[in-house]
Amino acid sequence: MPSDETLLKEISHLLDADPGINATHIIVTVDDGVVTLAGEVHSQEARWMANAAIKHLSGIKEIIDTLLVTSFT
Repeated sequence: MPSDETLLKEISHLLDADPGINATHIIVTVDDGVVTLAGEVHSQEARWMANAAIKHLSGIKEIIDTLLVTSFT
């Protein structure tokens, strides 16, 4: 099972690499394989995409999504 630090790096890379997700306002934390996505995204679709981009990573036990859909510049 990958470490929390390894998972965090993989998740950050996936979110940053996806052109449909503006990860600038997403805060990711990992604690014992439990991933929390916090912060803001620009649409419900971006929120869904953020979850979909990471849900199949090995080592994730649970994803807690507290992302808010809001408009930001």
